[in-house]
Amino acid sequence: MTAIVSIKQASDKVGCDSNGNGSCKFFVTNAYNDRQLLLKARIVAGSGADEKWFSSIQAGANAKPTAGAISTDWKLAPSATEEVSVNFQVPKSVADGKYSFHLQVFSVDRPDDDFKDGEPVYLQIQNAVAPPPLPKPFPWWIVALVLVVLLTVGIGAWLMIPTDDNGPVVEKAKVPDLKGMIWTKLSNA
Repeated sequence: MTAIVSIKQASDKVGCDSNGNGSCKFFVTNAYNDRQLLLKARIVAGSGADEKWFSSIQAGANAKPTAGAISTDWKLAPSATEEVSVNFQVPKSVADGKYSFHLQVFSVDRPDDDFKDGEPVYLQIQNAVAPPPLPKPFPWWIVALVLVVLLTVGIGAWLMIPTDDNGPVVEKAKVPDLKGMIWTKLSNA
């Protein structure tokens, strides 16, 4: 049996964003140079993958994307190449790992006899939550800066206070002369 088409994938590894969404592309070429083909494409899940993850497939330039893992009918001209786009959404509950799937293209007229399976594509899932960032250390430089500013302002204020050249003026208190006086204790009789 001769393969009716050849299938090449854009990449043999794909991933998804933080919401589990992703996409991949395949290029399907008609192996016949004298015959137009009426085809369908579908995703075949392998090694732990689930066909429910594949949200839409668009086969052919003018085709509308279809929901699910199988396309609508599309025509492929002799020796022509068309792009097949596959979108997927992997639930966050899926364990981290590597899951495979491949594209299968088959003739609408003879699906059991005229089909071609593409090479496997590996979907890398990494749902593990990254550890939270370490807290930033306290900025001690701010405390040091505040202390330097306060010290500078304090020294500046002290230097601006006028002083007498002889030092501060102190008034002496006058104390009465108590020499020779006797101290008597007064008592209440």
